[in-house]
Amino acid sequence: MPPEERFEAVIWVSAKRTLLTASGIQQRQQTFSTLGDLYREIAAVLELPIIMQVDYDQRRGLVEHALTSKRTLLIVDNLETVDDEEVLTFLRELPDPTKAVVTTRHRIDIAYAVRLTGMPRADTRALIELEAARKSVDLSADAIEDLCHRTGGIPLAIVWSIALMSLGYEVESVLRRLGSGHSDIARFCFGESIAHIRDRDAYLMLAALAIFEGSVNRKMLGEVAGLGKDEIGRDDGLAELLQLSLVNQDRDRFSLLPLTRSFVLDELEQQPELEQVLREQWIAYLTTLAHPYADLHLLWHDWLMVRREGLHFVTLSSWCQQVGRPDILLKVFPILVYYYDLTGQWTDLLTMGQIALEYARLIGDLESNVFIETHVLSWILSDQGRHEEAERHIAEALKTVRQIGDPSRQCEVLVNHARIFRRRKMFDKALAYCQQALQLVAQLADTQQVYLRAYVEYELGKFYRDRGDWPAAHRHLIVARGVFCHDESDPVFNMELAWGILSTLGFVEHQLGDLDAAEQLYLQCLSFFKELGSRGNMATLLARLALLEEQRGNRNSALEYANEALNWSRRLGMVDEQALIEDLYTRLT
Repeated sequence: MPPEERFEAVIWVSAKRTLLTASGIQQRQQTFSTLGDLYREIAAVLELPIIMQVDYDQRRGLVEHALTSKRTLLIVDNLETVDDEEVLTFLRELPDPTKAVVTTRHRIDIAYAVRLTGMPRADTRALIELEAARKSVDLSADAIEDLCHRTGGIPLAIVWSIALMSLGYEVESVLRRLGSGHSDIARFCFGESIAHIRDRDAYLMLAALAIFEGSVNRKMLGEVAGLGKDEIGRDDGLAELLQLSLVNQDRDRFSLLPLTRSFVLDELEQQPELEQVLREQWIAYLTTLAHPYADLHLLWHDWLMVRREGLHFVTLSSWCQQVGRPDILLKVFPILVYYYDLTGQWTDLLTMGQIALEYARLIGDLESNVFIETHVLSWILSDQGRHEEAERHIAEALKTVRQIGDPSRQCEVLVNHARIFRRRKMFDKALAYCQQALQLVAQLADTQQVYLRAYVEYELGKFYRDRGDWPAAHRHLIVARGVFCHDESDPVFNMELAWGILSTLGFVEHQLGDLDAAEQLYLQCLSFFKELGSRGNMATLLARLALLEEQRGNRNSALEYANEALNWSRRLGMVDEQALIEDLYTRLT
Protein backbone atom coordinates (compact mmCIF):
# COMPACT_ATOMS: atom_id res chain seq x y z
CA MET A 1 0.00 0.00 0.00
CA PRO A 2 1.15 3.61 -0.48
CA PRO A 3 2.72 4.96 2.75
CA GLU A 4 -0.17 7.36 3.41
CA GLU A 5 -2.66 4.45 3.36
CA ARG A 6 -0.73 2.18 5.70
CA PHE A 7 -1.78 1.67 9.32
CA GLU A 8 0.64 2.38 12.14
CA ALA A 9 -1.40 0.34 14.60
CA VAL A 10 -4.09 -2.36 14.57
CA ILE A 11 -6.46 -2.68 17.52
CA TRP A 12 -8.67 -5.78 17.70
CA VAL A 13 -11.47 -6.09 20.24
CA SER A 14 -14.02 -8.89 20.42
CA ALA A 15 -17.34 -8.94 22.24
CA LYS A 16 -17.80 -12.68 21.79
CA ARG A 17 -19.49 -14.44 24.69
CA THR A 18 -19.31 -17.97 23.28
CA LEU A 19 -17.04 -20.04 21.08
CA LEU A 20 -18.06 -22.94 18.87
CA THR A 21 -15.65 -25.86 19.02
CA ALA A 22 -15.84 -29.49 17.97
CA SER A 23 -16.52 -30.26 21.63
CA GLY A 24 -19.55 -27.97 21.75
CA ILE A 25 -20.41 -24.37 22.62
CA GLN A 26 -18.08 -22.93 25.24
CA GLN A 27 -18.62 -19.78 27.26
CA ARG A 28 -15.99 -17.06 26.88
CA GLN A 29 -15.25 -14.21 29.24
CA GLN A 30 -16.44 -11.05 27.52
CA THR A 31 -13.60 -8.52 27.68
CA PHE A 32 -15.36 -5.81 25.69
CA SER A 33 -18.92 -4.65 26.28
CA THR A 34 -18.76 -0.87 26.86
CA LEU A 35 -17.11 2.21 25.44
CA GLY A 36 -14.85 2.25 28.49
CA ASP A 37 -13.56 -1.21 27.55
CA LEU A 38 -12.79 0.06 24.05
CA TYR A 39 -10.88 3.05 25.46
CA ARG A 40 -8.80 0.64 27.58
CA GLU A 41 -7.80 -1.44 24.55
CA ILE A 42 -6.88 1.69 22.57
CA ALA A 43 -4.78 2.97 25.45
CA ALA A 44 -2.96 -0.37 25.77
CA VAL A 45 -2.11 -0.82 22.09
CA LEU A 46 -1.12 2.80 21.50
CA GLU A 47 0.84 2.80 24.79
CA LEU A 48 -1.00 5.82 26.17
CA PRO A 49 -1.79 4.95 29.81
CA ILE A 50 -2.81 8.55 30.44
CA ILE A 51 -6.12 7.82 28.67
CA MET A 52 -7.20 5.57 31.54
CA GLN A 53 -5.74 7.86 34.23
CA VAL A 54 -7.98 10.87 33.52
CA ASP A 55 -11.70 11.19 34.32
CA TYR A 56 -14.06 9.30 31.98
CA ASP A 57 -15.43 12.53 30.46
CA GLN A 58 -11.93 13.57 29.41
CA ARG A 59 -11.02 10.28 27.77
CA ARG A 60 -12.96 10.90 24.54
CA GLY A 61 -10.80 13.92 23.68
CA LEU A 62 -7.54 12.10 24.34
CA VAL A 63 -8.64 9.07 22.28
CA GLU A 64 -9.70 11.21 19.33
CA HIS A 65 -6.40 13.11 19.44
CA ALA A 66 -4.45 9.83 19.48
CA LEU A 67 -6.43 8.35 16.56
CA THR A 68 -5.95 11.56 14.58
CA SER A 69 -2.19 11.64 15.03
CA LYS A 70 -1.60 7.95 14.35
CA ARG A 71 -3.43 6.18 11.50
CA THR A 72 -5.05 3.20 13.19
CA LEU A 73 -7.18 0.26 12.05
CA LEU A 74 -9.80 -0.55 14.67
CA ILE A 75 -11.42 -3.99 14.34
CA VAL A 76 -14.56 -4.60 16.42
CA ASP A 77 -15.79 -8.19 16.35
CA ASN A 78 -19.32 -9.34 17.29
CA LEU A 79 -20.74 -5.87 17.83
CA GLU A 80 -24.26 -7.32 18.17
CA THR A 81 -23.49 -8.46 21.71
CA VAL A 82 -22.57 -4.94 22.84
CA ASP A 83 -25.48 -3.12 24.46
CA ASP A 84 -23.71 0.22 24.93
CA GLU A 85 -25.13 2.69 22.36
CA GLU A 86 -22.12 4.98 22.95
CA VAL A 87 -19.91 2.44 21.16
CA LEU A 88 -21.88 2.77 17.92
CA THR A 89 -21.87 6.57 18.22
CA PHE A 90 -18.09 6.54 18.72
CA LEU A 91 -17.57 4.31 15.67
CA ARG A 92 -19.73 6.53 13.46
CA GLU A 93 -17.67 9.59 14.48
CA LEU A 94 -14.15 8.14 14.20
CA PRO A 95 -11.64 10.86 13.34
CA ASP A 96 -9.56 10.65 10.16
CA PRO A 97 -7.27 9.01 9.23
CA THR A 98 -8.30 6.12 11.52
CA LYS A 99 -10.61 3.48 10.02
CA ALA A 100 -12.75 0.73 11.52
CA VAL A 101 -13.94 -2.71 10.44
CA VAL A 102 -16.98 -3.96 12.33
CA THR A 103 -18.40 -7.49 12.25
CA THR A 104 -21.97 -7.99 13.40
CA ARG A 105 -24.91 -10.25 12.68
CA HIS A 106 -27.21 -7.23 13.08
CA ARG A 107 -27.35 -4.73 10.27
CA ILE A 108 -26.28 -1.22 11.23
CA ASP A 109 -26.22 2.05 9.31
CA ILE A 110 -22.52 2.54 8.68
CA ALA A 111 -20.58 4.09 5.83
CA TYR A 112 -19.98 0.94 3.80
CA ALA A 113 -21.57 -2.48 4.31
CA VAL A 114 -20.41 -5.84 3.01
CA ARG A 115 -23.25 -8.34 3.33
CA LEU A 116 -21.95 -11.86 3.79
CA THR A 117 -24.13 -14.78 2.74
CA GLY A 118 -23.25 -18.37 1.92
CA MET A 119 -20.22 -18.78 -0.34
CA PRO A 120 -20.64 -19.72 -4.02
CA ARG A 121 -20.64 -23.45 -4.70
CA ALA A 122 -17.09 -23.50 -6.14
CA ASP A 123 -15.64 -21.70 -3.10
CA THR A 124 -17.60 -23.92 -0.74
CA ARG A 125 -16.16 -27.04 -2.36
CA ALA A 126 -12.66 -25.54 -2.25
CA LEU A 127 -12.92 -24.83 1.49
CA ILE A 128 -14.31 -28.31 2.20
CA GLU A 129 -11.46 -29.96 0.28
CA LEU A 130 -8.88 -27.73 1.98
CA GLU A 131 -10.19 -28.39 5.50
CA ALA A 132 -10.57 -32.11 4.80
CA ALA A 133 -6.93 -32.28 3.66
CA ARG A 134 -5.74 -30.33 6.71
CA LYS A 135 -7.64 -32.61 9.09
CA SER A 136 -6.91 -35.85 7.14
CA VAL A 137 -10.63 -36.47 6.57
CA ASP A 138 -11.57 -38.61 3.56
CA LEU A 139 -14.76 -37.39 1.90
CA SER A 140 -16.55 -38.93 -1.09
CA ALA A 141 -17.86 -36.74 -3.90
CA ASP A 142 -21.42 -37.33 -2.67
CA ALA A 143 -20.48 -36.33 0.88
CA ILE A 144 -18.88 -33.11 -0.40
CA GLU A 145 -22.04 -32.27 -2.34
CA ASP A 146 -24.23 -32.99 0.66
CA LEU A 147 -22.00 -30.87 2.89
CA CYS A 148 -22.19 -28.01 0.37
CA HIS A 149 -25.98 -28.13 0.47
CA ARG A 150 -26.47 -28.58 4.21
CA THR A 151 -24.02 -25.88 5.26
CA GLY A 152 -25.37 -23.40 2.74
CA GLY A 153 -21.79 -22.27 2.11
CA ILE A 154 -21.26 -20.96 5.68
CA PRO A 155 -17.53 -21.28 6.45
CA LEU A 156 -18.07 -21.75 10.20
CA ALA A 157 -20.41 -24.68 9.57
CA ILE A 158 -17.91 -26.27 7.16
CA VAL A 159 -14.95 -25.96 9.51
CA TRP A 160 -17.02 -27.20 12.49
CA SER A 161 -18.35 -30.20 10.53
CA ILE A 162 -14.95 -31.36 9.33
CA ALA A 163 -13.50 -30.84 12.80
CA LEU A 164 -16.12 -33.27 14.14
CA MET A 165 -15.24 -35.78 11.45
CA SER A 166 -11.57 -35.47 12.36
CA LEU A 167 -12.47 -36.42 15.96
CA GLY A 168 -13.95 -39.70 14.75
CA TYR A 169 -17.60 -38.84 14.09
CA GLU A 170 -18.99 -40.61 11.04
CA VAL A 171 -19.70 -38.46 8.00
CA GLU A 172 -23.38 -39.43 7.96
CA SER A 173 -23.72 -38.59 11.64
CA VAL A 174 -22.31 -35.09 11.09
CA LEU A 175 -24.55 -34.52 8.08
CA ARG A 176 -27.58 -35.52 10.17
CA ARG A 177 -26.51 -33.03 12.84
CA LEU A 178 -26.44 -30.28 10.22
CA GLY A 179 -30.03 -31.09 9.28
CA SER A 180 -31.17 -30.92 12.89
CA GLY A 181 -32.23 -27.77 14.67
CA HIS A 182 -30.71 -29.26 17.85
CA SER A 183 -27.15 -29.03 16.55
CA ASP A 184 -24.52 -26.88 18.27
CA ILE A 185 -23.89 -24.97 15.05
CA ALA A 186 -27.57 -24.03 14.68
CA ARG A 187 -27.90 -22.93 18.32
CA PHE A 188 -24.61 -21.01 18.14
CA CYS A 189 -25.62 -19.12 14.98
CA PHE A 190 -29.28 -18.42 15.63
CA GLY A 191 -30.24 -19.01 19.26
CA GLU A 192 -29.78 -15.47 20.57
CA SER A 193 -31.23 -13.75 17.50
CA ILE A 194 -34.40 -15.84 17.48
CA ALA A 195 -34.88 -15.41 21.24
CA HIS A 196 -34.79 -11.65 20.56
CA ILE A 197 -37.86 -11.76 18.25
CA ARG A 198 -40.01 -14.41 19.91
CA ASP A 199 -43.71 -13.47 20.23
CA ARG A 200 -43.36 -10.74 17.59
CA ASP A 201 -44.43 -10.36 13.96
CA ALA A 202 -40.85 -11.04 12.86
CA TYR A 203 -41.03 -14.49 14.47
CA LEU A 204 -44.28 -15.29 12.63
CA MET A 205 -42.68 -14.26 9.33
CA LEU A 206 -39.61 -16.40 10.07
CA ALA A 207 -41.70 -19.43 11.06
CA ALA A 208 -43.86 -19.08 7.93
CA LEU A 209 -40.76 -18.79 5.74
CA ALA A 210 -39.35 -22.02 7.20
CA ILE A 211 -42.35 -23.95 5.85
CA PHE A 212 -41.27 -23.09 2.30
CA GLU A 213 -38.29 -24.81 0.70
CA GLY A 214 -37.52 -22.07 -1.82
CA SER A 215 -37.64 -18.29 -1.95
CA VAL A 216 -41.01 -16.62 -1.31
CA ASN A 217 -42.43 -13.30 -2.41
CA ARG A 218 -43.48 -10.74 0.17
CA LYS A 219 -47.25 -11.05 -0.41
CA MET A 220 -47.32 -14.85 -0.19
CA LEU A 221 -45.18 -14.86 2.92
CA GLY A 222 -47.39 -12.29 4.63
CA GLU A 223 -50.55 -14.27 3.86
CA VAL A 224 -49.12 -17.53 5.23
CA ALA A 225 -47.86 -15.74 8.35
CA GLY A 226 -51.38 -14.40 8.94
CA LEU A 227 -50.30 -10.80 8.30
CA GLY A 228 -51.87 -10.41 4.87
CA LYS A 229 -54.09 -7.53 6.05
CA ASP A 230 -51.36 -5.99 8.20
CA GLU A 231 -48.82 -4.82 5.64
CA ILE A 232 -47.05 -2.62 8.19
CA GLY A 233 -46.57 -5.55 10.60
CA ARG A 234 -45.44 -7.76 7.71
CA ASP A 235 -42.87 -5.27 6.41
CA ASP A 236 -41.62 -4.35 9.88
CA GLY A 237 -41.18 -8.05 10.62
CA LEU A 238 -39.18 -8.59 7.44
CA ALA A 239 -37.07 -5.52 8.16
CA GLU A 240 -36.24 -6.89 11.60
CA LEU A 241 -35.31 -10.30 10.17
CA LEU A 242 -33.03 -8.62 7.64
CA GLN A 243 -31.47 -6.50 10.38
CA LEU A 244 -30.73 -9.66 12.35
CA SER A 245 -29.34 -11.36 9.22
CA LEU A 246 -31.78 -14.25 9.65
CA VAL A 247 -33.13 -14.13 6.08
CA ASN A 248 -31.67 -13.58 2.63
CA GLN A 249 -33.31 -11.11 0.25
CA ASP A 250 -33.18 -11.06 -3.54
CA ARG A 251 -35.29 -8.12 -4.71
CA ASP A 252 -38.77 -8.88 -3.36
CA ARG A 253 -38.15 -12.54 -2.55
CA PHE A 254 -36.95 -13.98 0.74
CA SER A 255 -35.31 -17.27 1.69
CA LEU A 256 -33.48 -19.07 4.49
CA LEU A 257 -30.16 -20.85 4.57
CA PRO A 258 -30.56 -24.61 5.18
CA LEU A 259 -29.14 -24.29 8.71
CA THR A 260 -31.54 -21.50 9.61
CA ARG A 261 -34.49 -23.43 8.24
CA SER A 262 -33.58 -26.56 10.22
CA PHE A 263 -33.34 -24.53 13.43
CA VAL A 264 -36.70 -22.79 12.89
CA LEU A 265 -38.49 -26.01 11.93
CA ASP A 266 -37.20 -27.56 15.12
CA GLU A 267 -38.58 -24.57 17.01
CA LEU A 268 -41.95 -25.11 15.35
CA GLU A 269 -42.04 -28.75 16.43
CA GLN A 270 -42.06 -27.49 20.01
CA GLN A 271 -45.08 -25.28 19.23
CA PRO A 272 -47.65 -27.58 17.57
CA GLU A 273 -50.49 -25.06 17.81
CA LEU A 274 -48.52 -22.38 15.93
CA GLU A 275 -47.34 -24.91 13.36
CA GLN A 276 -50.91 -26.07 12.73
CA VAL A 277 -52.13 -22.49 12.20
CA LEU A 278 -49.28 -21.73 9.79
CA ARG A 279 -49.77 -25.01 7.91
CA GLU A 280 -53.48 -24.30 7.47
CA GLN A 281 -52.75 -20.81 6.16
CA TRP A 282 -50.07 -22.24 3.86
CA ILE A 283 -52.48 -24.83 2.48
CA ALA A 284 -55.30 -22.31 2.06
CA TYR A 285 -53.15 -19.86 0.12
CA LEU A 286 -51.55 -22.41 -2.21
CA THR A 287 -54.79 -24.28 -2.96
CA THR A 288 -56.48 -20.98 -3.83
CA LEU A 289 -53.57 -20.11 -6.12
CA ALA A 290 -53.78 -23.54 -7.78
CA HIS A 291 -57.56 -23.55 -8.28
CA PRO A 292 -57.72 -21.95 -11.80
CA TYR A 293 -55.35 -24.58 -13.20
CA ALA A 294 -57.99 -27.27 -12.81
CA ASP A 295 -60.12 -25.49 -15.45
CA LEU A 296 -60.21 -26.51 -19.09
CA HIS A 297 -56.76 -27.03 -20.54
CA LEU A 298 -57.36 -24.46 -23.26
CA LEU A 299 -58.10 -21.58 -20.86
CA TRP A 300 -55.55 -18.94 -19.83
CA HIS A 301 -52.91 -19.92 -17.29
CA ASP A 302 -50.13 -17.81 -15.78
CA TRP A 303 -47.00 -19.69 -16.77
CA LEU A 304 -44.73 -17.08 -15.20
CA MET A 305 -46.34 -17.73 -11.84
CA VAL A 306 -45.93 -21.48 -12.34
CA ARG A 307 -42.21 -21.07 -13.03
CA ARG A 308 -41.65 -18.74 -10.05
CA GLU A 309 -43.75 -20.54 -7.44
CA GLY A 310 -43.96 -24.13 -8.71
CA LEU A 311 -41.49 -25.49 -6.16
CA HIS A 312 -43.90 -24.56 -3.34
CA PHE A 313 -46.52 -26.91 -4.77
CA VAL A 314 -43.94 -29.70 -4.96
CA THR A 315 -43.22 -29.13 -1.26
CA LEU A 316 -46.93 -29.17 -0.46
CA SER A 317 -47.52 -32.36 -2.46
CA SER A 318 -44.66 -34.11 -0.58
CA TRP A 319 -46.16 -33.00 2.72
CA CYS A 320 -49.60 -34.30 1.64
CA GLN A 321 -48.15 -37.73 1.01
CA GLN A 322 -46.28 -37.76 4.32
CA VAL A 323 -49.36 -36.88 6.40
CA GLY A 324 -51.98 -38.62 4.24
CA ARG A 325 -53.94 -35.69 2.84
CA PRO A 326 -55.00 -36.82 -0.67
CA ASP A 327 -57.79 -34.23 -0.72
CA ILE A 328 -55.24 -31.40 -0.69
CA LEU A 329 -52.92 -33.15 -3.15
CA LEU A 330 -55.72 -33.37 -5.71
CA LYS A 331 -56.45 -29.64 -5.32
CA VAL A 332 -52.90 -28.65 -6.26
CA PHE A 333 -52.12 -31.47 -8.68
CA PRO A 334 -53.19 -29.57 -11.85
CA ILE A 335 -50.65 -26.80 -11.26
CA LEU A 336 -48.02 -29.45 -10.48
CA VAL A 337 -48.64 -30.85 -13.96
CA TYR A 338 -47.73 -27.51 -15.53
CA TYR A 339 -44.65 -27.12 -13.33
CA TYR A 340 -43.28 -30.61 -13.99
CA ASP A 341 -43.91 -30.16 -17.72
CA LEU A 342 -42.23 -26.75 -17.65
CA THR A 343 -39.16 -28.21 -15.94
CA GLY A 344 -39.06 -31.43 -17.97
CA GLN A 345 -39.67 -33.78 -15.05
CA TRP A 346 -41.90 -36.25 -16.86
CA THR A 347 -40.73 -39.26 -14.85
CA ASP A 348 -41.72 -37.53 -11.61
CA LEU A 349 -44.96 -36.38 -13.20
CA LEU A 350 -45.92 -39.91 -14.23
CA THR A 351 -45.16 -41.20 -10.74
CA MET A 352 -47.15 -38.41 -9.11
CA GLY A 353 -49.94 -38.93 -11.64
CA GLN A 354 -50.33 -42.56 -10.65
CA ILE A 355 -50.40 -41.62 -6.96
CA ALA A 356 -52.95 -38.87 -7.57
CA LEU A 357 -55.11 -41.19 -9.68
CA GLU A 358 -55.25 -43.76 -6.87
CA TYR A 359 -56.28 -41.01 -4.46
CA ALA A 360 -58.93 -39.72 -6.86
CA ARG A 361 -60.42 -43.21 -7.29
CA LEU A 362 -60.26 -43.81 -3.54
CA ILE A 363 -62.31 -40.73 -2.64
CA GLY A 364 -64.47 -40.77 -5.78
CA ASP A 365 -63.18 -37.48 -7.26
CA LEU A 366 -64.33 -38.00 -10.85
CA GLU A 367 -63.17 -34.63 -12.20
CA SER A 368 -59.61 -35.18 -10.93
CA ASN A 369 -59.76 -38.66 -12.39
CA VAL A 370 -60.55 -37.24 -15.84
CA PHE A 371 -57.89 -34.54 -15.62
CA ILE A 372 -55.13 -36.96 -14.59
CA GLU A 373 -55.88 -39.60 -17.20
CA THR A 374 -56.39 -37.04 -19.97
CA HIS A 375 -53.64 -34.46 -19.43
CA VAL A 376 -50.98 -36.53 -17.70
CA LEU A 377 -51.03 -40.28 -18.15
CA SER A 378 -52.44 -40.67 -21.65
CA TRP A 379 -50.57 -37.58 -22.94
CA ILE A 380 -47.09 -38.49 -21.71
CA LEU A 381 -47.40 -42.23 -22.32
CA SER A 382 -48.38 -41.54 -25.93
CA ASP A 383 -45.38 -39.21 -26.41
CA GLN A 384 -43.20 -42.01 -25.02
CA GLY A 385 -44.57 -44.48 -27.55
CA ARG A 386 -46.58 -46.44 -24.97
CA HIS A 387 -49.76 -46.04 -27.00
CA GLU A 388 -51.73 -48.99 -25.65
CA GLU A 389 -51.31 -47.81 -22.06
CA ALA A 390 -52.22 -44.30 -23.16
CA GLU A 391 -55.32 -45.57 -24.91
CA ARG A 392 -56.51 -47.45 -21.81
CA HIS A 393 -56.25 -44.30 -19.72
CA ILE A 394 -58.01 -42.06 -22.24
CA ALA A 395 -60.78 -44.63 -22.67
CA GLU A 396 -61.32 -44.60 -18.88
CA ALA A 397 -61.33 -40.81 -18.92
CA LEU A 398 -63.99 -40.79 -21.67
CA LYS A 399 -66.16 -43.23 -19.73
CA THR A 400 -65.86 -41.10 -16.58
CA VAL A 401 -66.47 -37.75 -18.26
CA ARG A 402 -69.65 -39.10 -19.86
CA GLN A 403 -70.74 -40.15 -16.39
CA ILE A 404 -70.14 -36.59 -15.16
CA GLY A 405 -72.11 -35.16 -18.07
CA ASP A 406 -69.86 -32.15 -18.80
CA PRO A 407 -69.84 -31.67 -22.61
CA SER A 408 -66.91 -29.20 -22.58
CA ARG A 409 -64.62 -31.60 -20.73
CA GLN A 410 -65.94 -34.46 -22.83
CA CYS A 411 -64.86 -32.52 -25.89
CA GLU A 412 -61.33 -32.17 -24.47
CA VAL A 413 -61.15 -35.89 -23.81
CA LEU A 414 -62.35 -36.72 -27.33
CA VAL A 415 -59.67 -34.49 -28.85
CA ASN A 416 -57.00 -36.21 -26.77
CA HIS A 417 -58.44 -39.57 -27.80
CA ALA A 418 -58.07 -38.48 -31.42
CA ARG A 419 -54.46 -37.43 -30.73
CA ILE A 420 -53.50 -40.92 -29.55
CA PHE A 421 -55.02 -42.63 -32.59
CA ARG A 422 -53.35 -40.04 -34.87
CA ARG A 423 -49.97 -40.82 -33.33
CA ARG A 424 -50.66 -44.54 -33.92
CA LYS A 425 -51.44 -43.77 -37.58
CA MET A 426 -55.02 -44.99 -37.05
CA PHE A 427 -56.40 -42.04 -38.98
CA ASP A 428 -60.00 -43.21 -39.43
CA LYS A 429 -60.54 -43.51 -35.69
CA ALA A 430 -58.74 -40.22 -35.05
CA LEU A 431 -61.01 -38.40 -37.49
CA ALA A 432 -64.11 -40.02 -36.00
CA TYR A 433 -63.25 -38.72 -32.52
CA CYS A 434 -62.66 -35.23 -33.89
CA GLN A 435 -66.08 -35.33 -35.55
CA GLN A 436 -67.70 -36.46 -32.28
CA ALA A 437 -66.03 -33.50 -30.56
CA LEU A 438 -67.37 -31.08 -33.18
CA GLN A 439 -70.89 -32.43 -32.63
CA LEU A 440 -70.55 -31.73 -28.91
CA VAL A 441 -69.18 -28.24 -29.56
CA ALA A 442 -72.39 -27.31 -31.34
CA GLN A 443 -74.32 -27.87 -28.07
CA LEU A 444 -72.20 -25.43 -26.03
CA ALA A 445 -72.68 -21.77 -25.18
CA ASP A 446 -71.16 -19.20 -27.53
CA THR A 447 -67.86 -18.50 -25.73
CA GLN A 448 -67.05 -22.13 -24.97
CA GLN A 449 -68.11 -23.07 -28.49
CA VAL A 450 -65.58 -20.69 -30.06
CA TYR A 451 -62.61 -21.89 -28.07
CA LEU A 452 -63.41 -25.59 -28.11
CA ARG A 453 -64.03 -25.49 -31.84
CA ALA A 454 -60.60 -23.89 -32.27
CA TYR A 455 -59.12 -26.63 -30.07
CA VAL A 456 -60.62 -29.27 -32.39
CA GLU A 457 -59.39 -27.35 -35.45
CA TYR A 458 -55.86 -27.43 -34.02
CA GLU A 459 -56.03 -31.21 -33.69
CA LEU A 460 -57.44 -31.48 -37.22
CA GLY A 461 -54.52 -29.36 -38.46
CA LYS A 462 -52.12 -31.89 -36.93
CA PHE A 463 -54.25 -34.74 -38.32
CA TYR A 464 -53.86 -33.50 -41.89
CA ARG A 465 -50.20 -32.63 -41.24
CA ASP A 466 -49.53 -36.27 -40.33
CA ARG A 467 -51.45 -37.38 -43.43
CA GLY A 468 -49.19 -35.12 -45.55
CA ASP A 469 -52.14 -32.99 -46.75
CA TRP A 470 -50.37 -29.66 -46.29
CA PRO A 471 -53.07 -27.33 -47.73
CA ALA A 472 -55.77 -28.89 -45.50
CA ALA A 473 -53.46 -28.75 -42.49
CA HIS A 474 -52.75 -25.08 -43.20
CA ARG A 475 -56.47 -24.22 -43.43
CA HIS A 476 -57.35 -25.81 -40.09
CA LEU A 477 -54.34 -24.29 -38.32
CA ILE A 478 -55.17 -20.80 -39.58
CA VAL A 479 -58.69 -21.16 -38.15
CA ALA A 480 -57.26 -22.21 -34.78
CA ARG A 481 -54.71 -19.41 -34.89
CA GLY A 482 -57.47 -16.87 -35.40
CA VAL A 483 -58.80 -17.77 -31.95
CA PHE A 484 -55.63 -18.57 -30.03
CA CYS A 485 -53.84 -15.43 -31.12
CA HIS A 486 -51.21 -13.32 -29.38
CA ASP A 487 -53.48 -11.13 -27.29
CA GLU A 488 -52.53 -11.33 -23.64
CA SER A 489 -55.43 -9.11 -22.64
CA ASP A 490 -57.84 -11.90 -23.63
CA PRO A 491 -58.88 -13.70 -20.41
CA VAL A 492 -58.84 -17.11 -22.13
CA PHE A 493 -55.57 -16.50 -23.95
CA ASN A 494 -53.43 -19.66 -23.86
CA MET A 495 -49.78 -19.08 -24.71
CA GLU A 496 -48.98 -22.79 -24.93
CA LEU A 497 -51.67 -23.38 -27.54
CA ALA A 498 -50.90 -20.16 -29.41
CA TRP A 499 -47.21 -20.97 -29.80
CA GLY A 500 -47.97 -24.64 -30.44
CA ILE A 501 -50.15 -23.67 -33.40
CA LEU A 502 -47.39 -21.43 -34.79
CA SER A 503 -44.88 -24.25 -34.37
CA THR A 504 -47.10 -26.60 -36.37
CA LEU A 505 -47.63 -23.91 -39.02
CA GLY A 506 -43.86 -23.63 -39.24
CA PHE A 507 -43.63 -27.36 -39.94
CA VAL A 508 -46.24 -27.04 -42.70
CA GLU A 509 -44.29 -24.15 -44.27
CA HIS A 510 -41.18 -26.30 -43.99
CA GLN A 511 -42.80 -29.14 -45.92
CA LEU A 512 -44.14 -26.72 -48.51
CA GLY A 513 -40.57 -25.57 -49.17
CA ASP A 514 -40.59 -22.10 -47.56
CA LEU A 515 -37.56 -22.64 -45.33
CA ASP A 516 -37.16 -18.98 -44.36
CA ALA A 517 -40.75 -18.71 -43.14
CA ALA A 518 -40.42 -22.04 -41.32
CA GLU A 519 -37.19 -20.98 -39.61
CA GLN A 520 -38.69 -17.68 -38.46
CA LEU A 521 -41.69 -19.44 -36.91
CA TYR A 522 -39.50 -22.15 -35.37
CA LEU A 523 -37.17 -19.65 -33.72
CA GLN A 524 -40.01 -17.50 -32.39
CA CYS A 525 -41.65 -20.56 -30.86
CA LEU A 526 -38.37 -21.93 -29.51
CA SER A 527 -37.75 -18.68 -27.66
CA PHE A 528 -41.08 -19.05 -25.86
CA PHE A 529 -40.80 -22.77 -25.12
CA LYS A 530 -37.28 -22.41 -23.71
CA GLU A 531 -38.51 -19.77 -21.30
CA LEU A 532 -42.03 -20.82 -20.37
CA GLY A 533 -43.31 -23.75 -22.37
CA SER A 534 -43.42 -27.51 -22.32
CA ARG A 535 -40.05 -29.25 -22.59
CA GLY A 536 -41.72 -31.76 -24.90
CA ASN A 537 -42.69 -29.08 -27.41
CA MET A 538 -39.20 -27.63 -27.11
CA ALA A 539 -37.60 -31.00 -27.93
CA THR A 540 -39.81 -31.35 -31.02
CA LEU A 541 -38.89 -27.84 -32.21
CA LEU A 542 -35.18 -28.51 -31.77
CA ALA A 543 -35.50 -31.68 -33.84
CA ARG A 544 -37.32 -29.79 -36.60
CA LEU A 545 -34.68 -27.05 -36.63
CA ALA A 546 -31.97 -29.72 -36.90
CA LEU A 547 -33.70 -31.19 -39.97
CA LEU A 548 -34.13 -27.73 -41.52
CA GLU A 549 -30.43 -26.93 -41.07
CA GLU A 550 -29.52 -30.30 -42.58
CA GLN A 551 -31.69 -29.49 -45.58
CA ARG A 552 -29.82 -26.20 -46.00
CA GLY A 553 -26.47 -27.97 -45.80
CA ASN A 554 -25.49 -26.39 -42.46
CA ARG A 555 -23.99 -29.48 -40.84
CA ASN A 556 -22.63 -27.82 -37.70
CA SER A 557 -25.88 -25.99 -36.93
CA ALA A 558 -27.85 -29.17 -37.58
CA LEU A 559 -25.69 -31.12 -35.14
CA GLU A 560 -25.95 -28.37 -32.51
CA TYR A 561 -29.76 -28.47 -32.58
CA ALA A 562 -29.68 -32.27 -32.79
CA ASN A 563 -27.53 -32.62 -29.66
CA GLU A 564 -29.93 -30.53 -27.61
CA ALA A 565 -32.97 -32.29 -29.06
CA LEU A 566 -31.51 -35.72 -28.33
CA ASN A 567 -30.64 -34.79 -24.73
CA TRP A 568 -34.17 -33.61 -24.01
CA SER A 569 -35.97 -36.38 -25.90
CA ARG A 570 -33.95 -39.01 -24.01
CA ARG A 571 -34.65 -37.31 -20.69
CA LEU A 572 -38.38 -37.18 -21.48
CA GLY A 573 -38.53 -40.59 -23.16
CA MET A 574 -39.90 -39.19 -26.45
CA VAL A 575 -39.33 -42.11 -28.82
CA ASP A 576 -40.29 -40.46 -32.13
CA GLU A 577 -37.92 -37.51 -31.62
CA GLN A 578 -35.11 -39.85 -30.56
CA ALA A 579 -35.52 -41.97 -33.68
CA LEU A 580 -35.61 -38.85 -35.86
CA ILE A 581 -32.38 -37.45 -34.42
CA GLU A 582 -30.58 -40.79 -34.45
CA ASP A 583 -31.36 -41.10 -38.17
CA LEU A 584 -30.02 -37.56 -38.65
CA TYR A 585 -26.78 -38.47 -36.86
CA THR A 586 -26.37 -41.46 -39.17
CA ARG A 587 -26.64 -39.19 -42.21
CA LEU A 588 -24.34 -36.45 -40.88
CA THR A 589 -21.57 -38.48 -39.26
